[in-house]
Amino acid sequence: MAKQIGEIKIVGTFADITFYKMDGQYYARMISSLTGKRVKRDPMFARTMQSARRLGRGSQLASKVYRSLPRTEQVYPLYKELKRIAVLGLKNGKGEDEVMTLLEQRVSKENGPVTSSGAIKKKTPSERPTPFFSKPLFGARGGRKEKVRGRKRRSSRLAEVLRE
Repeated sequence: MAKQIGEIKIVGTFADITFYKMDGQYYARMISSLTGKRVKRDPMFARTMQSARRLGRGSQLASKVYRSLPRTEQVYPLYKELKRIAVLGLKNGKGEDEVMTLLEQRVSKENGPVTSSGAIKKKTPSERPTPFFSKPLFGARGGRKEKVRGRKRRSSRLAEVLRE
């Protein structure tokens, strides 16, 4: 990518060059030959589309479980965790019913038992069971690979749990 210099800054496409603004800076690049139509139909991108379908289905399953929670219990990090569990479960060959069971177990671990009024009774910290992963699955910055010697990757811990 090339930086635009000079008095006049351009945004848009001219001939085979795209001019754009990113983070307050102006850049230029050649247009790409890759189109959405090609990604969807070309056999070269079959695995990309397979991953996209898995992510979409995992999001739908996680959303069903997340929306079944009371409004006060719905927090976005929980949804992201449910989605991650669902996608990894589907990736490891679990059926949708098994993934839904995993998601419901995860939610029931976080929330206490339901009272007769339908409200969830909160457990005290000593009553709460330890979740099957008490540390974040991935690095603090969201990276998937850990470069720490002598330790397993956290995502492989989750994969082991999903295989059970």
